[in-house]
Amino acid sequence: MTLRTRVTTLAAALSVFAWACLPAEGQSRHTNAAANAYVSARDWNGLLQYASEWTRMEPNDPMGWYYLGNTYGRGLDRPEQARLAFERAVVLRATWPEAWNALGFVHVALKHFDEAAKAFAHAVEQAPARANYWNSLAAAYSYANRLGLAVKTLEDEGRAIARTGTDADWFNLGNGFFTMQEPAQAATAYRHALGLNPGYAAAWNNLGALEGSLGNTAGALSDYQRAAALGDATGAGNLVKLRRAIDAAREARSDDPMKAFWRGQAHEAEYRAQQAWQERLARAQG
Repeated sequence: MTLRTRVTTLAAALSVFAWACLPAEGQSRHTNAAANAYVSARDWNGLLQYASEWTRMEPNDPMGWYYLGNTYGRGLDRPEQARLAFERAVVLRATWPEAWNALGFVHVALKHFDEAAKAFAHAVEQAPARANYWNSLAAAYSYANRLGLAVKTLEDEGRAIARTGTDADWFNLGNGFFTMQEPAQAATAYRHALGLNPGYAAAWNNLGALEGSLGNTAGALSDYQRAAALGDATGAGNLVKLRRAIDAAREARSDDPMKAFWRGQAHEAEYRAQQAWQERLARAQG
């Protein structure tokens, strides 16, 4: 493995914010239902007008500022205005992990990575069972090139979701470790995902790539076979490539074909893990 390299893309996550899990409405003359009607219609200009009126008429209602932040961030791609709105929302209601998470994404869009980490840290502190908040925090540290903190955050995530994490949470955690070039911890996370769901084909494939990169060709062959049997196209392709490399090594009576195969496989698998991690981040809502 090479030295850890930080993640460099965030894909669609820069403009994805939460609309669910919002706090209950108070006595506001404006309502979540009315605002969500604009969201459903993707009428961002209409929502901008509605949310602006909300914040103007009821400046101490944090919900109006939250909707205004989402309008600017998600609908209009104006992260600086979104930042101001979300910051006002969390001043008015400090215990609000969804808003802190949204604020973190806005700071990432603005390349304010240290500020993003602070916002995501609030979300983690307030809702430690939410794996996506941990992932966002780890990514922010990665963008800031604070790689040790990124790995530590992923380790903390593993402890936080030990009893409640889903197979998808553990798979994504494995992808995070793989992205940060921590193969042993990635393998542990993938195995946890497979313990919860033995039919998780993508996890078998990624585990196979890790087994091979660590020198366990027999383990990788078995893992790829499982992935292929479950219908995973990538796993099936890797199985064919691995068998060819094994045959080439036997014919050449050398380990060189296997070494070349695993070098290429390690880079390809790391890239796929990074892409999968980023896609999960892009879907992180609330």
